Amino acid sequence: MLSMYSMKFRMLALAGLCLVTTLASVVALNVYQGKVSSDEIRTQSSVLLEVAARDQLIGNGKAQQARIEK
Repeated sequence: MLSMYSMKFRMLALAGLCLVTTLASVVALNVYQGKVSSDEIRTQSSVLLEVAARDQLIGNGKAQQARIEK
């Protein structure tokens, strides 16, 4: 009788351990995906900022060239 309860407890403990491991894996994967997404957003923002700055410099150069030609 005692060994039957012991076996049920072991099975329940193993099932709980599997559940906790699965949940930890899901949480870790979500955190990793969030970090990758924020890195991609940061990179895209940096590229967009660089392009905007380059366009501004080109526009300023063209305006200055037009003033010189007048």
